[in-house]
Amino acid sequence: MQKLPAAYTVQEANREPYEQQRAADANLYGKQKDAEAQRASTEASAFAKQQAADSDLYAKKKETEGIIAIANAESIYLNTLMMQLGGNYLAPLVTRQQIGRRSFTYGMLAPLLKTVHEQTGMLPPAWLGSLPEANGS
Repeated sequence: MQKLPAAYTVQEANREPYEQQRAADANLYGKQKDAEAQRASTEASAFAKQQAADSDLYAKKKETEGIIAIANAESIYLNTLMMQLGGNYLAPLVTRQQIGRRSFTYGMLAPLLKTVHEQTGMLPPAWLGSLPEANGS
């Protein structure tokens, strides 16, 4: 058998550790790329969640602005109404005495309208009401 040169055996001896080192480097490079991809995915997910939260916040702000606008409009309406009433918020209320007089008036009005209908065939205007006998009730 022929003896191999010394340089060849050293080169041959270094080949296996060199290939192992290259495989380890390739494995490490793959793991680094996987970690970078995972980090990018996590950042994208966090960005999407932040965008959704910002969108919700914007919607809530717009809703709040709408509620404030309605409250301001109602406030203006009430202030206008109070100014028209001269600051007396009891002005539109009907007193118990007035209710009694109206009941008496409407109580007297019904027989009168019935008599007019019987004699002329005319019905009272719709805004005034209707006669029970005229409706067939």
